[in-house]
Amino acid sequence: MGGKKRQGRGGSEQTSRAEQGVMHSAASLAGVDAMLQELVEAVKPVGGERKRFLAIVALTDAYSMAELEPLGGEYRDVCRMMAAVLCREGSPVVEGKSAAEGWAAGIVAAVGFVNFLGDREKVPSKTMAQVAAGFGVSESGLAAKSVKIRRMLDLGQFDPEWTLPSLLDRNPFVWMLETTDGLVLDVRHCTREEQVRAFEMGLIPYVPADRAGGSAELKTHAAGARPTRQPEPARDEGPTLFDPGTVSAVVGAKPGAADGVIGRIGGTKGRK
Repeated sequence: MGGKKRQGRGGSEQTSRAEQGVMHSAASLAGVDAMLQELVEAVKPVGGERKRFLAIVALTDAYSMAELEPLGGEYRDVCRMMAAVLCREGSPVVEGKSAAEGWAAGIVAAVGFVNFLGDREKVPSKTMAQVAAGFGVSESGLAAKSVKIRRMLDLGQFDPEWTLPSLLDRNPFVWMLETTDGLVLDVRHCTREEQVRAFEMGLIPYVPADRAGGSAELKTHAAGARPTRQPEPARDEGPTLFDPGTVSAVVGAKPGAADGVIGRIGGTKGRK
């Protein structure tokens, strides 16, 4: 996947092979899947943003599907979204002189950082050296790009905004919500009504009760194990977390959200 920018005889900068490839397809998006079509339309067509975006996703798509199975499709989609966020006016991803290969490798490494791609006990698993080799870039260059992306997007491991879909259930930060009163709770143990409210606010990716079979029933990850519903002891229910008198404001709630609701720990960041 090599092919860095070089200087032509007249001193003008030549595009990388990845960018040369998309120059012929950028004008026609026929046959492109719906997700990519939506992202392409969201990236400005002027100033090189869309051209750079297409060059990067061509590389990350190919690498994800060839090297990151059985989660290749998930890595592909999350890398696409990250590329769309990064390919904005004023971004070094667009306005810098680095070839698309370097940024594509950096995006894969950044997404892999969030999702523990370097964990040798997981499948898939890749070292920085392996990712760098896959894109034909140096390991030091890859590390620099990955760190820059992580700082630009304020990324951390277990970041809910960039977690692969299949790993959401196992990411505690996806489900731990916090009120400004200092109360932290696992929304999977809340009533379905409260889960629906949190979902409608964009704080959780789906309603756990609809997948687990009950509001107090967590989805098991043990192979072959089946979740069982345990009888709940009688208790004083008291006010719910959505009662106006219980919570005064929200941490991490979307603008315009009603008072008296809960928000994700640390708020939302990354995808906008």
